[in-house]
Amino acid sequence: LDATAARTLGTLWSTLRGRGVDLLFTCLHSAETVRLLKAHGVPLEEVGEGLPDPGDSSALWFPTLEGALRWCEGSLLRVAQGQDLCSLDRPRMTLAEILEMHMQHPQALYHDKVDADRAARDLQRVMKKRTLQPGEVLFSAGDPSDDVYFIVEGSLTLLLRFQVEDRTRLALPGATQGSSSVDRLFEYPPGSIVGQDDFLMCTPRTATASCGQACVLHVVPRAAFDTLRQRSPEALIILTSVMLRAGAIKERHALDTLGAAQ
Repeated sequence: LDATAARTLGTLWSTLRGRGVDLLFTCLHSAETVRLLKAHGVPLEEVGEGLPDPGDSSALWFPTLEGALRWCEGSLLRVAQGQDLCSLDRPRMTLAEILEMHMQHPQALYHDKVDADRAARDLQRVMKKRTLQPGEVLFSAGDPSDDVYFIVEGSLTLLLRFQVEDRTRLALPGATQGSSSVDRLFEYPPGSIVGQDDFLMCTPRTATASCGQACVLHVVPRAAFDTLRQRSPEALIILTSVMLRAGAIKERHALDTLGAAQ
């Protein structure tokens, strides 16, 4: 970034700001880049945990692209919720409500309506209850995948790290091709099911899960499936169906994201 580019961005920021548009900056790894932008009228202020809230006249500067994207998504959701275009996240859901939500279209697997209350009672006999405080780690990448988690209260944040090819080095004289990691964060509110993919594949955890907001979980250990098979096969079928549907939703979202990126 040279002085001319910094001056152009300063003019762009001022013009957009005058029209009520926020211009976000991210991945400013060079101190010289930050100095140039500030010198040409871009009032950068870093946004992140432990930092004071930026003023209304500041240009928001996020250390990572992920942080900027989450800020944008949160802003759009607040506008949509304020206009009653979508509902607010529920602070708590019972296990029966979670099952009912996933089985709301019974014709996909069943001809008759599923008794979610009865299934929830049968499942809770083999489930464990666990509470987490903000920041507490539930599992780390590489851990055994021996449990599935139903979030009834609070939220979990999954950190997934991708190894990507670093093509920027190829543009520099004498540079060699390398790779770097990119972190993506996924937040799961009440009603979500976490950990079922690795569990069903019997592979180590591919992500690290930590508590966002203080949360309450229903934990399904692997041994519970044998118990349900013997004592309550109907509840086992419902549990398996719900886990598969949750995985299918994630796959559909991934396909939609890939399609939008083409």
